[in-house]
Amino acid sequence: MGTFRGSSSKFSLPHPTEANIVTLLRQNWSVKALWGIPLSIELSCLPVLAVWSLIFSQLSGVSGLRLGWGMGFLAALLLLVSVLLHELGRAFAGRAYAMTVQSIAFRGFGGTTSFQDNYQRPLQLLEVSLAGSLVNLSIFVLLSGLASLRFNLGESLLTLVEAIKVINVTLGLFHFIPGLPLDGARALRALLWGKSGKLPPAHSWLAQVGYAASAIAIAAGLYYMSQHKFLGGVLLYLGLWACINHPQTVLPSLSSITNAPKSRIKPSLLPKDTASLAAKRSQRPQPNAIPSLPKLANLDANFLHCAAPSERFTQGMHYVENAKFQAAVTIFDQVIQADPGCAEAYHNRGNAFLKVQDSPSALEDFKTALRLGIHQRETYLGQGIAYAGSGDLQGAIMAYSEALRLDPDCFRAYLNRANAYGAMGQSQKAIADYRHAENCPVHPSEQEHLEQVRQFLTLLKTTIQR
Repeated sequence: MGTFRGSSSKFSLPHPTEANIVTLLRQNWSVKALWGIPLSIELSCLPVLAVWSLIFSQLSGVSGLRLGWGMGFLAALLLLVSVLLHELGRAFAGRAYAMTVQSIAFRGFGGTTSFQDNYQRPLQLLEVSLAGSLVNLSIFVLLSGLASLRFNLGESLLTLVEAIKVINVTLGLFHFIPGLPLDGARALRALLWGKSGKLPPAHSWLAQVGYAASAIAIAAGLYYMSQHKFLGGVLLYLGLWACINHPQTVLPSLSSITNAPKSRIKPSLLPKDTASLAAKRSQRPQPNAIPSLPKLANLDANFLHCAAPSERFTQGMHYVENAKFQAAVTIFDQVIQADPGCAEAYHNRGNAFLKVQDSPSALEDFKTALRLGIHQRETYLGQGIAYAGSGDLQGAIMAYSEALRLDPDCFRAYLNRANAYGAMGQSQKAIADYRHAENCPVHPSEQEHLEQVRQFLTLLKTTIQR
């Protein structure tokens, strides 16, 4: 079987031309497994740990410089651990519904648990959404019960227990707020799904609630810093987390800026001098007009070979080589019926489904291939294309990111993810991916796409330098 595996603990610094702070902080360590769940830890955890160690050391009220710093460091570390436990709670809740946990991506500000399976019913979405908060609240209740027993723990340990309680009760309750990107938004959608029988989309008002919650948490955090030992620091962290991870915390699409509609106010309706000035301004060339993102098609995933192919498998690959993809789907159907555990057959049938514009069927096949343990770059790449074709751009981005975890130099994954970011209006992230793609090795068939990427980046650089 063809393999494209990456090291599970690989860590590499950015290319010298890309060595900037943001790129560096986006690097991550991929931990092989945590209770069987793939975990990646982003480098941004380190500066967050350092800053909140300083904040908590000033708020702890513990006498002594070394002891204060030590207490601050432990409190900051426990804050990050509590966030990780929150995500593990969601992961184990998904497992209880036989959902496959794709990975937990842990960052300085929060984490994301990715599942390979879609939610099948409202109760499943509700329980998985609230599981993380229930873990945090359970820790709070447990420690409150232990504290009521009045053990002689000493001032320092009591202060640390108090910090853990504040961290977990605040984290748990904050996530009940029904605003993006908080778990409460998913829980609300689950309740509406149960009432209407159809999963509703993430409405814009959920995003507005999320922004309001982050702003209030930041303001409250700054206010309480002078009054409460740890509450202020925790609220500030959660407010910044909600703001940074908010789905709209990016600049508008560059293409939407350059293609913005003209003013609907007619010059004739303005005063004479104003109308003349408006006409002159509309004719004046804009010196720094930002170029639109390039319109590039997604690059396909490759078909996979297996170590000991059956006669029908070989026949299916023959149809693929001759671009007879509907016939290939039929043949791989037969291969799967004869050998339901052949992950390569599911991958190839999924790829063939993509060729005949059947993204939903392709997505199911790629998910099955992954459940069968075929964790390869090409399968995640195909899954991303299928997600994008099904309208789930966030799912596509997560799949492309997993492909890049396995192969950090995959030009196709960077380009396809840039396309997804661009379609979501996240132009800055799309440009960052185009810049990464520019430095990746390419197959001759990808050379045309590389040239278009370079032309866009050259135009962008020229525009910025004007």
